[in-house]
Amino acid sequence: LQEETLTQVEVTGGTLQASVIVNGSSKDQTIPAGSILRISIPIENAAQATYTDLALHLLLEDPSSVDWEHDALELDQAVRTDSTLTWTREEIEAFATLAPEGETVVDVTLPIRATTDQDLLTLSASISGIPEGRTARQTLSTTPLSIQFASNTELLSFARFFDASGSPLGSGPFPPRVDETTRLAVDWHILNRLHPLASVLVDATLPPEVQFAGAETANQGAMRYDATRRTLAWSIDTLEANADGRFFVELTPSAGDVGRSMRILGETILTARDTETGTTIRVTAEEITTQLTEDPFVTENGIVNE
Repeated sequence: LQEETLTQVEVTGGTLQASVIVNGSSKDQTIPAGSILRISIPIENAAQATYTDLALHLLLEDPSSVDWEHDALELDQAVRTDSTLTWTREEIEAFATLAPEGETVVDVTLPIRATTDQDLLTLSASISGIPEGRTARQTLSTTPLSIQFASNTELLSFARFFDASGSPLGSGPFPPRVDETTRLAVDWHILNRLHPLASVLVDATLPPEVQFAGAETANQGAMRYDATRRTLAWSIDTLEANADGRFFVELTPSAGDVGRSMRILGETILTARDTETGTTIRVTAEEITTQLTEDPFVTENGIVNE
């Protein structure tokens, strides 16, 4: 069979129509590494003639960023060869014959690796079929759509009584007791992958019943406590990869705290700018309580005792 090839932004004009839509948009976009790409390829026969024997190819330029073993991967029965996903009438029943005004859609879910050396994935689709009354296969292609990956940044925030070797960091009773002071360490860890970050700021607010006990340390940047606002801020001008910080807090439970765990630190928020994509990154860590779940050497719960 002869083949006729047309290329345009979205295939239109009295023939087959197709487009590539990623996470609800047909435009280039920037997303964090580790995200999920939900791809839809709607296909419509806008011609007056029926098309038969359709074939769809989705080309992924440099697919190494895709996690092909992820549980969320969904290829809608595609045949995968290297960087191309292919569907024919063997996989999609509607591809055998598509009448005028007929429509169908192919949906794909591609998980992106959280750690990847590639920061760009380009997607383009081609749809082909044989129009009624003709022998030449007509192939039409979409304009490539670029997905740029911003840094995948994580923020860990937790309290501990012991260090990694089991030696005490804190002091006082644990679980906490009424009218006695317990001192705990709070650790912040920033895990950054792919691109350097600029203007990194991590901050959180101490609850009224918790006192800042100082001894703040950080392997990058600087930590500062604002006693008036009761906020701790950690600023880093430029962050290439990971960073660690620690400070100490003290709490002295009252009789009204008996039988419950106490809040140690409110929600912690990290903001930064990806130096490659220019996008703003914002991640959060949940509030911390005296339930020291991240300290393997703490064997009791953090419920306040009398």
